[in-house]
Amino acid sequence: MGDIEYGKCDICGKEANLNRTYYEYDIKCSCHSPNHFELVCHCNSCVPTEPTETKITIRTDVLKELAKNRTKKLERILNEK
Repeated sequence: MGDIEYGKCDICGKEANLNRTYYEYDIKCSCHSPNHFELVCHCNSCVPTEPTETKITIRTDVLKELAKNRTKKLERILNEK
């Protein structure tokens, strides 16, 4: 507790004491728990911004289940019309 992180700022690239800002997403993934998040390490001079891209890791069996459920939902919507 009270440790200061030192390293390269994700925004300006300068070596400095860093702050951490987390951007959390309501996506269950295999790389973080319980939800996916992105971490931006930034110096005091920089204002953190949400990353424009993110990569998530999802087990293949979970991905297949998501795709199957999405297809079923789309079929239900089309059949209602």
